[in-house]
Amino acid sequence: MYMPNGDKAIVDDAKITDYLLNLRHPDGGPKAKFFFNKGYTLDAPEILKRALVEHAKFCQVTKVERTKFGTKYIIEGAIVTPKEPEVQVAYIRTVWMEAAGSNQPKLVTAYPYKP
Repeated sequence: MYMPNGDKAIVDDAKITDYLLNLRHPDGGPKAKFFFNKGYTLDAPEILKRALVEHAKFCQVTKVERTKFGTKYIIEGAIVTPKEPEVQVAYIRTVWMEAAGSNQPKLVTAYPYKP
């Protein structure tokens, strides 16, 4: 199954710049190393943001959890990376939360995974 409302997925800019691409963040630091190694940069954070939104729209949901705050979706699959000289893919797991009463899932986190 694909995430409902995946076409409305939201990724806050700060989630990219202050967390996923921040080497100094206590939880985001290892994730930043992974994403930097795949060619993503702070000079062009919109490239990672676009890849995460595409991941939400086109990769399969592997787990759904309903909570009092809303519905959490876990998605696993590949993204195309900007790493040069040739196109590469990276496998990631993303976690999205659609707040109760909302129809816009919001990115919680993203990290590498092995299929």
